[in-house]
Amino acid sequence: PTLDEAKTILKGNDLAEQERVIKLLLWMETRPKAIENELILFLNKKSIDQKEKLIDLQTDVMVILGNIQCEQPQAIKALIGTLMATETNQSYAAKKSLQQIGKAALPQLSERLKNTIIQVCGLRYQLIVLIGQNGSAAKQALPLLKKIYQETNNTDIRYAIEAAEQSINEQ
Repeated sequence: PTLDEAKTILKGNDLAEQERVIKLLLWMETRPKAIENELILFLNKKSIDQKEKLIDLQTDVMVILGNIQCEQPQAIKALIGTLMATETNQSYAAKKSLQQIGKAALPQLSERLKNTIIQVCGLRYQLIVLIGQNGSAAKQALPLLKKIYQETNNTDIRYAIEAAEQSINEQ
């Protein structure tokens, strides 16, 4: 399909057609950038009858958003919201996509980290690692990382912070 046809199909309700289009978009590298709004809207779709299939397709859409380095705040928010998904593939796709988006995701990653509570160690760890992977571009997150370091006794979180600080200061 053309990108215009893909846009129409993604807005529709034919999950089989949407699956076909999404599988093709996965191979198009950055070309789907032209329909990123429709891809973002697809992330919010819900289905009672075909929940598992829809989740699989949304996972593929996350990969596409990473491939096109989507910088739209609602996409980044959705990806961050999926980091701790129970579906391993979804969590992995969200993390990989946020890595590909890179610097543009930093404000939201930092904001989400700032608003986590100490008991949410898994999410904190993921956010710290993603921030650290941005190297010197994440300098503005250093005060937040230092604050979290002081308030936690979790050795994994402390290690992630030390590694992130090292990555930020090396570059």
